[in-house]
Amino acid sequence: MSLTGALVGGTLGYNWQHGNLVLGVEGDISAGKIGGNATTTAFPATLGSYDVGWLGTVRARVGWSGTLGGSPWLWYVTAGGAWAGADRTIQNQFNTPAVSTSATHSGWTVGLGAEYAINPNWSVKGEYLYVDLGSENYVGGFGGGGATQVTSVSLKTHLLRLGVNYKF
Repeated sequence: MSLTGALVGGTLGYNWQHGNLVLGVEGDISAGKIGGNATTTAFPATLGSYDVGWLGTVRARVGWSGTLGGSPWLWYVTAGGAWAGADRTIQNQFNTPAVSTSATHSGWTVGLGAEYAINPNWSVKGEYLYVDLGSENYVGGFGGGGATQVTSVSLKTHLLRLGVNYKF
């Protein structure tokens, strides 16, 4: 299943600068919808949807501050923990009541980015994150003979982020 969608959120962090070296820590939380659908070929055919409603990370950041073409830039790498809340809903072809279950995925993230200082307080940034949230079991469904169905869902994603920062 391929997931698509968008999230909107906020970030809080703190940086320490020594010369051109920048060390930092930041946490973020985003909400929205990243989801997809899949249909099984087994009888009875079942439509499943999977939606990520929120995503959060806590990360360390190491960067190099300098100028490019006379403009102030920060180039950095980042890594840390990641968490996401997701829902799975399945509905079989006989339109029996849909079954919905939820789980919280936890894992790790790594990425890189660049931040441009507009003035002493404002900056804009772009970053790429690879997020691996492992596998979680979703219990419930249409198992044969009344058996409980367990679906293991593995969540790995690539994120492109754009942001505006205010420095206190």
